[in-house]
Amino acid sequence: MVTIGDFFPQGRSREWRTATSLQIPRAFIVSSRRWSVLYAGRAVSIKVIFGSGPTAALVRVVQRLLRGVRRVR
Repeated sequence: MVTIGDFFPQGRSREWRTATSLQIPRAFIVSSRRWSVLYAGRAVSIKVIFGSGPTAALVRVVQRLLRGVRRVR
């Protein structure tokens, strides 16, 4: 399951680091940690949870999915 929170930066989220793409680090994917960044002027928080173990193939699928995320205007 891939959860993406997209909201206006407010409070502490204004201080998150800025990302030019949603290429979440592998360590965050396999450990189910939340990854939070500023992307395209928005605060974005991503968390990945696997129903089974995170195999290399599944991690690649998640990374490919997130590379396809674009801002809609």
